[in-house]
Amino acid sequence: MNPLPTDNRTQDHPDDQTLGAFYDGELDGEHRSLIQTHLGSCEACARRVEQFRGMAVLIASAAPAGLSQIALRRLHNKLDEVIERGLVRWAWEVSGIAAAILLVGSVWLARIAEPATATASGGGVATAVVPPWVSAQASADPVVQIAPTPAAAWYLADARDSSEINP
Repeated sequence: MNPLPTDNRTQDHPDDQTLGAFYDGELDGEHRSLIQTHLGSCEACARRVEQFRGMAVLIASAAPAGLSQIALRRLHNKLDEVIERGLVRWAWEVSGIAAAILLVGSVWLARIAEPATATASGGGVATAVVPPWVSAQASADPVVQIAPTPAAAWYLADARDSSEINP
């Protein structure tokens, strides 16, 4: 039995795949030595290995194919389009998340602002608990007379002084 893979032309010669594997150094020691001894005695197989060597040199010496300016521009446009599509998709997702947070926050604030009934401590009468911003009264007088904080008192005092100087 012949240990070398052969092609259909003759039973004595290895096929092109085996010779290519020999040239590329992909064969194990036993098969490599069998091919080496065969190449020493077979001119046709030795020429075939030389052809592989010539093809390898030709491919290695060939300049890499470059893209034309038009193809390069098309490639850049397509890349920009893909990136833009990704950014727009991301923006829609973030906008959706922000809208959901805004909706949940609004519902939560509305629930907090709903008047809850509570009983007064003395008579058992139900009174509505009003949020702090509802109890604020607007003054008809442009200069508010009561200042709830020290900073407001300072500001209002300064405003009174300037209105008296420039009537």
